[in-house]
Amino acid sequence: MKTVHVAVCDDEKKALSIISASVEAVFSEEGVETEIATCSSPMQLLEHMNHTDYDLIFLDICMSEMDGIELGRKITAAGGSSSIVFVSSRMDRMYDTFAIQPFGFVRKGNFMDDINEVIHRYIEQEKKPKEAQTVHFRDRQGEIITVNIDKLRYIECYKNVQEIHICGNEIKKIYSRMEILEETLKKYGFIRTHKGYLVNCKYIKRFDSKKVTLLTGEELPIGRSRYHEAMDGYMSYIGTHGILLG
Repeated sequence: MKTVHVAVCDDEKKALSIISASVEAVFSEEGVETEIATCSSPMQLLEHMNHTDYDLIFLDICMSEMDGIELGRKITAAGGSSSIVFVSSRMDRMYDTFAIQPFGFVRKGNFMDDINEVIHRYIEQEKKPKEAQTVHFRDRQGEIITVNIDKLRYIECYKNVQEIHICGNEIKKIYSRMEILEETLKKYGFIRTHKGYLVNCKYIKRFDSKKVTLLTGEELPIGRSRYHEAMDGYMSYIGTHGILLG
């Protein structure tokens, strides 16, 4: 595995030292070389990013110069492929990070367990071949429609017709049954929030008792009888795709 370029940003000197040393130690235990930059302010990190592409960035949430979540938004908006991990004792801010789709959330109160889990998951991800996953549907004429699963936001059902909503505001009509689609797509992180909706957890920004709000701003209903099952599915998803729960 190639050398992993890591940046750690925290405005507390002691925390910065502990995080960077721990990250280096866990990667070293796995035989992976790292180059780690330590930044004591958000502006210092942004300056470093002008000339360095980081693979993995650890951000404290509570910093005086700039909120870590706002810093994460700036990093994401600038493009690039850096994976962001938030480090904080503020579990109440966890949901605020979802719009950025971080790779992980490390709790300071469970630091070593969480840092180990995040880094091991990162290493495993990097070892896997980068291939787009696709799923196949049939339209009314029986023609095959192939869709990149990462681009499929949600499916909406109208009786025996389903509309698949794809990134770029593309909508295609398919003919199946929601029960069949639910069973097929659950392994890709889709949950049934309502009898008429299947939603890709990747695009959920907020989840409450009556609706889910997507990163696009779209709001989709949650059926009363499906709330607990949908919530369990959502918690399971974020527990293995970037947010550590405990």
